[in-house]
Amino acid sequence: MNVFNLTNSYKRNFWKDPTLLSLVAVNLYLAWYAISSGLNNNTLIWLYWYQSVLIGIFNFLRILTLRQFSTKNFRGMNSNTDDAPTVRTKIGTAFFFLAHYGFFHLVYFIFLSVADKTSVDWVFVKNGAQLFLVNSAFTFLIQKVRDYRNTPNIGEMMFFPYIRIVPIHLSIIFGGFFPGLGTLVFIILKSVADVAAHYIDLRLQEKEGNLTDKVNKLSARLRKLDT
Repeated sequence: MNVFNLTNSYKRNFWKDPTLLSLVAVNLYLAWYAISSGLNNNTLIWLYWYQSVLIGIFNFLRILTLRQFSTKNFRGMNSNTDDAPTVRTKIGTAFFFLAHYGFFHLVYFIFLSVADKTSVDWVFVKNGAQLFLVNSAFTFLIQKVRDYRNTPNIGEMMFFPYIRIVPIHLSIIFGGFFPGLGTLVFIILKSVADVAAHYIDLRLQEKEGNLTDKVNKLSARLRKLDT
């Protein structure tokens, strides 16, 4: 299987994707350690907050370093036409995402900072954040190769990371109302959200790859007709 080229048959090999396998492996290890060590929900929330921040940073860099991209159905306020796929659009979108996504996480940071931090295992948070950093960097490098070969939609790329915010919301709610189930529920919700977000990203890349292949084949046929 070519991990840099997504086609229709790729969705049957979703579970063989190296970026997904590395993500699942990190989640399973951290979940096992957290449960076996009896870590509380506050520790996990801080760890996954750091992971969510890393996802935002690498998504910002991914948008900012796009070589080519589509703006289909991507429009500014009070506009009836798609934005042009220009450098200005790319830079503006990247920094808008950074500000908007960053604001959400700043609010979470303030909320977590006023909560009880004495029970947080900061060594576990630090080690876990480093593992997520390695996983995020690995995923970013493979995504960049795929982006280079395809024509990703910049609007879809900007919005998909927000699924990461959902488990944090739910974990706070469940952790507050059901403290006995908080940690287990949080781990399950967060892991499902991770896999779901990764699946969405791969399906988007698959769609972009198929479209690029069709355009290349059409271009090749037109060149043959010209000759």
